[in-house]
Amino acid sequence: MSSLSRDFLLRQTKIAPTSNEWAQLEYSLQLSIGSTAPVVKQIWSVASAHQAINFDKRTQGVLVLDSWIDTSSLDENNRLEDVCSKGFKCPPGGVYFRIGNVQLANGPLAYNKTYEFLLVKVGIGKSYSINAATVESDSLQVPRGYDSIYLYNPSSEESSYNHNYGIFDPSQLLALFVVHFELDPNLEEGLNAPICDICQEAQAVVYCEADEASLCLDCDDDHHNRGNRLMQKHKRINISEKPKRFGNCPYHPDTKVEFFCTVCHVPVCVNCKMVGNHSTPETSTHTFAKIGDAYLRALNESTQPDPVLEQRKLILNQLLESIDKRMGEVKSNAEQIEAKIYKILQDALLQLQEHTQGKVSALLCAELEIKRQLEQIAWIECFLKYQQEVLSPAQFMLSWGRHLNLRNDIFTSNEVSELNVILPDIKIEGNINVTTEAAIRKYGQQSDVQSVASSTPKTSTSKFRSQIFNRYQGNNAYEKTPSSVLKQIIPSKPTEALAMKFSSVLNMDSGRRSPRSDYSQ
Repeated sequence: MSSLSRDFLLRQTKIAPTSNEWAQLEYSLQLSIGSTAPVVKQIWSVASAHQAINFDKRTQGVLVLDSWIDTSSLDENNRLEDVCSKGFKCPPGGVYFRIGNVQLANGPLAYNKTYEFLLVKVGIGKSYSINAATVESDSLQVPRGYDSIYLYNPSSEESSYNHNYGIFDPSQLLALFVVHFELDPNLEEGLNAPICDICQEAQAVVYCEADEASLCLDCDDDHHNRGNRLMQKHKRINISEKPKRFGNCPYHPDTKVEFFCTVCHVPVCVNCKMVGNHSTPETSTHTFAKIGDAYLRALNESTQPDPVLEQRKLILNQLLESIDKRMGEVKSNAEQIEAKIYKILQDALLQLQEHTQGKVSALLCAELEIKRQLEQIAWIECFLKYQQEVLSPAQFMLSWGRHLNLRNDIFTSNEVSELNVILPDIKIEGNINVTTEAAIRKYGQQSDVQSVASSTPKTSTSKFRSQIFNRYQGNNAYEKTPSSVLKQIIPSKPTEALAMKFSSVLNMDSGRRSPRSDYSQ
């Protein structure tokens, strides 16, 4: 971090570590990185009041998503101080933001280093979808009636949750928080290869409950089998069955966690109850449970399907089916109109192509957003299962409360406006000028769909339908059933998801672990 950035942050408002805002920002950061090792050290609120007013006015009623940015990736045109105080500068080709897993600027994360990330609210709005492999981003423009560009790659094999959007209007961007964090190697104990407590070299394979020690085979033989009779009676279990440590209190590091506050959803130690944050009159009525009992109860609850999310997935799948059906109707309608006008005028056929292109683009836009929401649900639930395996009970209880809040914040709109607006209503009118019923009702106004279609290549062949629909299909993607499409984006088993993303998130480097990055540019 430059001295200029440091001076700028000193003038900003700090977020209290005990606040819910801090907790949710830390959890959001961990989720985006794909690891529970990041621990936030400081958070500054950097949102400009003027920028916030313009952003709220511009994005009112449209889709807004969060994007984490490594500040070291910012260029000279968008320095941190300028972005926070004046807003982003958008060149003619737009500024592109990654939603989901973060994009790292300088390779994998490492220990003993402080990182600086910026959380930006991105007003996605209505996105115009373009195949990233067929265009140059520098030459893109947002068609009339759209708010952003969505770059998708149908041939991408990346399994993580990420989507790239191009923004061309600075008022659709708002920098909210600057976060400094480091990696804690002790948090993800489930990923560590346990070392023998005696020799400190070989990998431990057994655990002695009486000695509370992890031992390799040789040390276990010397310590127990060749020891006195009392030592020989010690019961040992496989290292995989070793009970998890409940951990120490984050506010009193030398004191073990013993209780769990069912109101605040945080682990509590004896000092917290006697003289700490749970000794106040406001917390005197809070109910406490033993940390072991609360952990088992939360672990059981977290393994059960969430009825709200299951219902949400059902609704999204139904909407996908409706979009597939409507897309087929639009295609069928286009075929009927083509049969009527094919022998008359090629110009009329080109107009038909334009309208059909606009409808398909709008429906595809809605479909991609619904799939994104499904991926988001699978993403956060997969991360929850990952935390069950790697976190200590205390850390899991802390993350579980944050996860519940994250679930409540999931976008809950069940409507797809495109299903009400985009209809198979293309018809021949007058002198074979192809139009739509919606355009007729808005007589005198230029149709947004026509403006969008005018920015796409035209064709003189009568087989324009295959060009329109196959442009998005690849290998007949939309002929697949919704369930088979979803199988490509949602892991069938939690273990598969862990194998793909989370279990390999840390690599060994010079005897210490360092997070691995899978993120593409």
